Amino acid sequence: MKSSFRFRDTVLGDSILGGSRQGSGSINRIYGPRDLEDTFLIEVVEDAFKPVLAKIEKIHGDVNIAAYRNGFCFGLLDPISNIVINSAISATISASEPLDYRPDEGQAAVMAMRSLNGLVAFLTYLFPYLPNEEAMGYLDAADADLVVACLLIIRRRGMQEFDPCSSTAVAAFETALRFAAIAAQHPDPEQFVQRWKQISYDGLHRFCYKPHSKLQNMIVNILGMLGGAGSTSNDGISVKISWLFAKDRLINKLVKELPPARAAMKRMLLATIHGFYLQALAKLPTDELRCRYHRSMLMGGYCYGPLDPVSNILLNTMWYDRRFPSTKECTLQMVSTECLWRITAQSLYGLVSFLCTRYPALTPDLAMQRLLVARADLLAADPNLPKIRTHNVPVLNWSGCGQVGARITGGRAKELQDKAVDSCAPSASVEEAYAAAATAAFHPNPSAQQKILGSQSAMTVIFGQLLTLKEDTVPSTYDIFILSESLFTGISLRELDEQAKPVPRNKEHVRCTYCERQGTSIVHPTAKGFQGREKEFEKLLRGEPFFVDGSDMYNNDELITHKQQFVDWVHMVRDDYIYYDDEAAPDGDDEQNKRPYVNFR
Repeated sequence: MKSSFRFRDTVLGDSILGGSRQGSGSINRIYGPRDLEDTFLIEVVEDAFKPVLAKIEKIHGDVNIAAYRNGFCFGLLDPISNIVINSAISATISASEPLDYRPDEGQAAVMAMRSLNGLVAFLTYLFPYLPNEEAMGYLDAADADLVVACLLIIRRRGMQEFDPCSSTAVAAFETALRFAAIAAQHPDPEQFVQRWKQISYDGLHRFCYKPHSKLQNMIVNILGMLGGAGSTSNDGISVKISWLFAKDRLINKLVKELPPARAAMKRMLLATIHGFYLQALAKLPTDELRCRYHRSMLMGGYCYGPLDPVSNILLNTMWYDRRFPSTKECTLQMVSTECLWRITAQSLYGLVSFLCTRYPALTPDLAMQRLLVARADLLAADPNLPKIRTHNVPVLNWSGCGQVGARITGGRAKELQDKAVDSCAPSASVEEAYAAAATAAFHPNPSAQQKILGSQSAMTVIFGQLLTLKEDTVPSTYDIFILSESLFTGISLRELDEQAKPVPRNKEHVRCTYCERQGTSIVHPTAKGFQGREKEFEKLLRGEPFFVDGSDMYNNDELITHKQQFVDWVHMVRDDYIYYDDEAAPDGDDEQNKRPYVNFR
């Protein structure tokens, strides 16, 4: 089912505000899911595996490593070093295959294909929303160098804060390496990972292959180390040195073409915004959240506004509760995941429409890239917004960001962003841009929200109130009441606090098969296991069903596309009916609030 929401150019005062033309009659650029449709490469290129497979076969055919061709080319170093090390690892695990075993031409081709399967399995586990064909595209661009391919993906997606040494990333690397061994049909994946873990702690830099390296000495060192006690660290695999070496190799690599990144960037931005909603939920008093604010947050608590995203959610939630009170009492013990993900998507398109209305040269893709770097903070993303706060505003850094909207790289992100925004004067006022954002987000009254968010004086007063909610303690019922009253009376609790705490940043993604196939997300532990994490991905890799009855069998590409249209769903969901009496249910013919019903399950 595809959304019917489509890009609309609307003149303010005609169809949005419902009155006379406002200002200069600027054009609102309102975007929705069909304007940022996914651009995954899935079964697009016939025999997409052949170019990278040919490179792997060439690596295995290197005369310098003729005696070690039974090793896979994936690991923490360059492909040739990996082949040599993996040959030594195989010799320590199984005595049935000697170190100097030389496969014939047919067996070498099989070994190359097994290596490719392992490479693809590693990347598609480490990076969510990565189809097999795109993984092969990155491997082709990296000349089958696994860690360089990781760096290309991170750069292409704009994952500037990805930390390979974080506990989440280290655990993911270790699991991805085990899955690579499983996909390559290694006889003992667990021991394969343990050997690499030992090598990573006991001198990875000693085993990098160089053109004039003495391989025999290198092998002796590896075998000696693997035969000894080795490292006993329980901290997980060490990738710091591997990462630094890969960066050096990438500097000398000419990369011309990479797969598209829009779909992954969109999901990364959605995950960022979703995290802000979880923080906002934690800031509200439990009783008020269960009785009142769950409704107003899910229906009008957008993350856009002149404050930081979490404060914007709180502000819009409380204002919506006062401006559009519920006619039906409804006390809940939990917040609907479907509705929370829907308001997340609506906020995304509100943010995109705001920026594109202000800066017509900004495409939706460039706006999304800008929002990723700005952490969905309009005060950082729009250099011409009135600065009602000056602290904890993200600084835009375009280093490591690839070009979006095209398959050619070249580090032109800053040039494109400067041309579209930073060197331009806005063509629409702040009030007009908020009207566009509210319309894109399906706000019931864009004009009303435009007036409150577009008023700098009102926002300056309210900002002082909101800082009360930014402390470590949960605000009291009285604090919430005074704050909501200030939206109408201008009551001030205290002066602006310049020491407001920055919003925590989640840099790495925790995988969950169930969330990804449903096109939604919940909170997952970063260190502990849970249903849907490793075991289910292993079943997916082996082609086994998730459940004993044989239902729900997926491969990687099917996991991505299963409920693809629900990832950024902005219309009605099943749980919306909690808030309506039968006779008060929304009219599907009402064009302004049309939200086609969808069941996420």
